[in-house]
Amino acid sequence: MISPGKPIDAHAELAKDCFACHTIFVGSTPEKCITCHKVEEIGINTTKGIPIVKKKNVPLSPKTDQKRLYVMPQ
Repeated sequence: MISPGKPIDAHAELAKDCFACHTIFVGSTPEKCITCHKVEEIGINTTKGIPIVKKKNVPLSPKTDQKRLYVMPQ
């Protein structure tokens, strides 16, 4: 299997469970993200409700050009 690299610190606990976020031959999808993340809080709070403070633009889906401001926890 190919590794795209180390996950962000917030996703470190998922490092050994690729299929928590990815589907074979598809990659990650919004459906996988919302199994843990509340849609209205993506880019605002962590899954634990902690406000996110470091700003970074990330694509919402690899199949679109849409981006949402995602703020990485420090």
